[in-house]
Amino acid sequence: MGGGGQERGSGTASKSLRDLRVAEVSRLDVTIEKGKVTAFRARVNVSFKYEK
Repeated sequence: MGGGGQERGSGTASKSLRDLRVAEVSRLDVTIEKGKVTAFRARVNVSFKYEK
């Protein structure tokens, strides 16, 4: 799980997104190995202002 896109996206987002209003976890995935959670990821819907 994962991959690297979140790092690139968050770098761009931190330069152009302002006034985050709402964040909602819409999906949560986990990887379980030998009975233990080894990884997780969340899909989050957000509401924000975008500035160019």
